[in-house]
Amino acid sequence: MREKTIARATLGIVLPFAIIAYLSNISPEDVYLRVCSVMDGKEVCCDITLIDRGGKKTRIKSDGSDTVKLPVGQYQVSVESPGFEELSATVDVGQNSHQHINFGIIQQGQMFGRLLNGATLRPITGLEVRMEGKEGKFFSRSDLDGVFSITVPPGQYTLFIDNPMVNGYSSSYFFSTGQRISEEIYLLPANLTGIKLADYYSYSLSAKRKGHVAGFPQDFLVRMDRNNDGSAVMRQSFTANDYGGELTFVYKGNQVWWSEGNDYKEFNPEGAQAAIKAMKVNEDLFDFLNEASTDRRFAKTTNRGIEKTNGVLCDKTDVSYSDFDNWMGHNIFEYTIWIMKEGKLRGMPTRITGKMSGRDEQYHSYNIQFDISVTDAGKQFKIPEIKK
Repeated sequence: MREKTIARATLGIVLPFAIIAYLSNISPEDVYLRVCSVMDGKEVCCDITLIDRGGKKTRIKSDGSDTVKLPVGQYQVSVESPGFEELSATVDVGQNSHQHINFGIIQQGQMFGRLLNGATLRPITGLEVRMEGKEGKFFSRSDLDGVFSITVPPGQYTLFIDNPMVNGYSSSYFFSTGQRISEEIYLLPANLTGIKLADYYSYSLSAKRKGHVAGFPQDFLVRMDRNNDGSAVMRQSFTANDYGGELTFVYKGNQVWWSEGNDYKEFNPEGAQAAIKAMKVNEDLFDFLNEASTDRRFAKTTNRGIEKTNGVLCDKTDVSYSDFDNWMGHNIFEYTIWIMKEGKLRGMPTRITGKMSGRDEQYHSYNIQFDISVTDAGKQFKIPEIKK
């Protein structure tokens, strides 16, 4: 009986202390949490998740600085914020400590890009973009405006676009902590032969043509600037059939004006069509020679290495093209073509020069030397105002 009394007395003394000790272990303590960027020390809005030993989760939508009540114990903590590397850590909450716990998170590098057709400057949608580096592979896809973004840990990366519908693209980038890179990336369809000058958003064309047509000498020097809205100006100096002069043509849709000085006169519909045809002569010749250079039936090509022309690094190729099946007769073209290796029109020609002989559409014999260049693609040109 005496032993039971002592046991009850002992239990009465020990139990309250045990309860107090247990309650102290689960009693919430004030814990001050602060999350900041390691780059500039500024507080960062983020999501904080704390998991105790029993697996209970506490989630906090933080503005970078919070005071929370947590029971004493050990916690697994994860901190997530867009543009930053996810942080994982273990923290211990002590009794009556009023702890201050600081987390420093590393801001990631960010690539903001826009995919555009190098000829038309229209956005390219739905293409996968891939970044590869030591930290792994990271992916994005262009939206309806051609825009994409990729977030990566700091380091060296290579960006790849290898969709079979476009010509391939790769470029290297280094991202320091928190660095943002913005870039427009220009691509062209994989089938370059389908691209014509008329598809270009805008461009400048200069051409020299000299020779004989139907036995008559002619010498043309042309400079044309064309905008994406169809407006254009063509300045032409020429001698042909013992006649010469300098003319300026202004094009706005199907309307055409001409001038030998400062005053412009409007062509009638028939004259306008003739002027439009005169503008297209050099465009059509440039398109034809570009396409002919890839025609394995009739073209023989010789690579001449790499050369810079019109300010662009190019592959230089000699082309000999003979078309025996043309209804006009036997036409021979001997020319050199410079294909751009850089820039928004990579893979397209910037200059074609050489000579051609044969018969034209009216079956007139011709022998002409030519030099045609296309530059300033995408530029907006100033077209003379016509005062009506």
